[in-house]
Amino acid sequence: MSGPLPKNPALKQGKSKQSTRALLVAETHPLKGAPKLAAHPAGEKWHALVVKFWADVWTSPMAGEYMEADVHGLFRMAVLTQAFLASPSVPVSAELRQLSMQFGLSPIDRRRLQWTVAKSTEAVDQVERTRARRGRIVENDPREVLSK
Repeated sequence: MSGPLPKNPALKQGKSKQSTRALLVAETHPLKGAPKLAAHPAGEKWHALVVKFWADVWTSPMAGEYMEADVHGLFRMAVLTQAFLASPSVPVSAELRQLSMQFGLSPIDRRRLQWTVAKSTEAVDQVERTRARRGRIVENDPREVLSK
């Protein structure tokens, strides 16, 4: 075999190594169910949309990714949502958007976090039919009757 030996993979440059990459040990006591929405810090009654937000977050597929430490950030998001509903403002909206990104609460945020939400079988079947159509591999195409 002619030519130089391949370089040791550890010495190769151009690998996008992330200096902050880490493998964290899972909690010994993971969250069991949705945490209760604590009392508002100012003693206010929670807005109905904040209560709905809290319930939606904890019944969503993303809830399985949250840890005990995440509850505090989501609570802060509930407080900011309450403030925004009482008096909408751009700074509060911007902070809510930032928190939303951190917790994967929009489709693009889930994509950035590389979280995939499993789809129903009906949705999967529809995607497969679309892909098959584009590849011209269609079984039992009802339009075949028209070409006969």
